[in-house]
Amino acid sequence: MNKSEIIKKFLEKGYQLDPSALDLLMEKDYVDELLPRLTEIKSPVITAEHIRSLVAEPLKVLKLMKPKPVKCTVDDVAKVLNTRYQQLKRMLETKELVDLVSINKVTPQSREFSVIGMVSEACQEYVQVEDPTGELKIFLDSSLRDVHQFFPNEVVAIKCRKSKEGIYAEEVIWPDIPLRREVRRATSPIKCLFISDFHMDSPNFNREAYEKFVKWISTVEHVYTFVLGDVSSKESNEFFHLLPSPKIHVMGEIDVMPKGDVKVFDSPVMLELGGLKLLLMHGQILEEYLKNFKSPQRTILALLQARHLNPTFVGSKDPYLLDEVPDIVVAGHVHEASMTNYRTTTVLTTGSFLTEPIYWLVDLSTREVERISFSH
Repeated sequence: MNKSEIIKKFLEKGYQLDPSALDLLMEKDYVDELLPRLTEIKSPVITAEHIRSLVAEPLKVLKLMKPKPVKCTVDDVAKVLNTRYQQLKRMLETKELVDLVSINKVTPQSREFSVIGMVSEACQEYVQVEDPTGELKIFLDSSLRDVHQFFPNEVVAIKCRKSKEGIYAEEVIWPDIPLRREVRRATSPIKCLFISDFHMDSPNFNREAYEKFVKWISTVEHVYTFVLGDVSSKESNEFFHLLPSPKIHVMGEIDVMPKGDVKVFDSPVMLELGGLKLLLMHGQILEEYLKNFKSPQRTILALLQARHLNPTFVGSKDPYLLDEVPDIVVAGHVHEASMTNYRTTTVLTTGSFLTEPIYWLVDLSTREVERISFSH
């Protein structure tokens, strides 16, 4: 479609195009998608900003992470763990490791060296790791005992020193998010609202705060609304009807499948929006690891460092491996709102209508995070 044809179509609807809008429409063929929605624009002159606000950026599914229940053999498990080891080993080999050797190459003459191994056993005094060549018990001195907490089946690199008493850890290194990584931003304005845990059928549901939410959400437009589970165990279509589109629901453990124009995913899921990777979860998966840390935020950071969302899980596949680094991680379920930035990744947890209803509005083009509270 040439410029004259585009201008004519908009004039027929009673709108003019400014040069920036025309350039955008020539670059991307939004005309047929945009024309039915022109009544949402109050200005007689259409700008590029108007177009971007009305035309939804495509939401791509990168990884469905919830495993399907299947029978697996011992050989299947061994193959999955070996593949996990090799993938995370490649990440760890980029770190600064002194005299990296396989476990079978550790000799009585070895003094300072590094190994990469999968954790098979851990306690306050020591960690035992194994690689395809053998296993090694490494003691933790007092300076490391309260700092490092290990997950079974995670892969770590350990800088070691050998003494008469045994082999001791000098430093433990995780696959982690690369330290020097560019902060990614969407090239066009995209805002995302992250909400969760309304628990509308609970006797402790905060009705007063919810009324504030209903009033506020009626003023919100041009956002992607992500609902991270636990809305209600009953039909919640009326609730979803209130939300601005596009709306995405990551299912919680009590939810009923919504109807209408809602994209529904099992938890967790990795999506791409505006060129950014979003790791979204209801958050129930964190429960097993929360007992090791003082907060949901610290728990998520530890799993990001391990580059695995559920390292203790063993099955016929390894869906929780974080082979790609998420730009934004959001979890519900924990009923505790928090926000931090870790090595270019924004990590958010949401509140609830049983505790404090505090949620987050994120601008993907600037990476700014706005705190939205419906508390008293």
